[in-house]
Amino acid sequence: ITAVNAGNGLTGGGTSGNVTLDIGAGTGITVAADQVSLNTSYTDGLYVNEGQANSINSSMIQNGQVNNADLANTAVTTAKISGSGGVANDVLTYDGQNVVWQAVPADQDWTISGGNVYRASGSVGIGTTSPAARTHIKGAGTGTSQALLVTNSANAVNLTLFDNGNLGLGDQGPDAILEIV
Repeated sequence: ITAVNAGNGLTGGGTSGNVTLDIGAGTGITVAADQVSLNTSYTDGLYVNEGQANSINSSMIQNGQVNNADLANTAVTTAKISGSGGVANDVLTYDGQNVVWQAVPADQDWTISGGNVYRASGSVGIGTTSPAARTHIKGAGTGTSQALLVTNSANAVNLTLFDNGNLGLGDQGPDAILEIV
């Protein structure tokens, strides 16, 4: 070797003995304390691969784009997602151009007021996605499973309706179509 020349963005070098190259400011390179920044408008791409666990899997990232295949499976954690603009219970969404934090949309079907939850119009289905009445409870079978159970504050049974149609008033296990205790 006859010389070590400092190229663009480097300082130092020499023609004999031990020589040192240092990163210095230059076209496309900005140097600050413990930080080097590259302006990629001066290059076709940027070579990045730290070779560590959970690092970038591919050896080349072109034009500042990092695609799914470039990241190891557990490389992106909540600590690496900016919390800027988000508040508790927000969700991260994509609006077609940007990734943004948004509040979870309110469900317009139900209203919560104090300790009450109600629906002002329409029908409610339990066990069905297409209720045929204002309140439609679809049981799990045709046997003696309870489809509806009404108790008082002391947990005494006031009304029981089984999947098979048996109705008990004051009876937890009606054996007939209508059983009153």
